[in-house]
Order: sequence, then C-alpha cells, then structure tokens
Amino acid sequence: MGKNKVAASLWLKKAKDDLAFAAGAHSFFISKSEQKSIPILIDALNKYGNEEMATDFLNCGNSQLEEAGRAWVKKYGYEIKGVPDGSGPQWGSKK
Repeated sequence: MGKNKVAASLWLKKAKDDLAFAAGAHSFFISKSEQKSIPILIDALNKYGNEEMATDFLNCGNSQLEEAGRAWVKKYGYEIKGVPDGSGPQWGSKK
C-alpha cells in the first residue's frame, strides 16, 4: 500500500471516529473524492452541519452529497442557491 493510500486510510479512520473533525475537514474529503468518505460526510452534515457545509455539498459535483445537502436544507428551512462559479470544493479536484 502506497503512502497516499495509508494517509487516506488514517484520515478516514479519524473522520469516522470524530464527526466534528469530518465536518471541519469536509472540503478536504470532497476534493479527495474517496468513496468511503461519503457516508461519513453525510453523518457529519447531519450532526454538525451548517449553511456553508450544506452549500458545499450542493455544489460539489457528487450526487450523493448533493442529495444530502438538499435534505439538510429542507430539514432546517434554509434557501440555498447553487454557486455557478464552482468556488467551493469540487469532488475529485485534488485526487
């Protein structure tokens, strides 16, 4: 296993054990596009989410995270529009 795979595994383990950490590092995980991070990120959004995190999910380019963002927005009554310039984290942008 390469160094990058080991590092990614350690980050995912930390995120799974600490959802507050995952919420704070959501941009990093989105940009790395690790499939295993998706349920962790969704759990983090549901427990520690905020408007910025939901906006990032809605605009990241991953359909599962976009759906979770839509559900969060609906649950908490926010109105968030898409960000057309793609200024937030993009799924796989730093893979």
